[in-house]
Amino acid sequence: MNGGHDASSPQDFVASALARRADIALLTLYRIDPRTRTLLAVTPAALETFPDVRSDEIRDAETIAAALSAIQSSKPAQVDTPLDARFGLVFASRDGERILSAYKGQFASTGQIDDTPVSYLEQALHDWLTAFYAAQRVG
Repeated sequence: MNGGHDASSPQDFVASALARRADIALLTLYRIDPRTRTLLAVTPAALETFPDVRSDEIRDAETIAAALSAIQSSKPAQVDTPLDARFGLVFASRDGERILSAYKGQFASTGQIDDTPVSYLEQALHDWLTAFYAAQRVG
């Protein structure tokens, strides 16, 4: 799932994606309804093909930039805790190259950047996702 960067930390992965922001043409958001219960943890790879997953494709540059900024502002720090993924953000180029993938668990602090489990030290990504889906319900 690595976005093809040689970075060594989750913050480096995000910085690399921000540097390539002009190359990002598509953000695919994945979400499992919070009321859905699973017997096993959902891995980030499984989230993208989960039977009840909702996916949204976003091509708006401002929305993509805001999502990247929210990930960076969340200050992802590497941890050794596996993730039960509930949300996914996959950033890709026009030709389909995966530039960055970020995942979040049901709770605000758990996540994964590319293949690295993280704890989000700040709540910016959680807040961005909450606002995005609230706007979807209204619109």
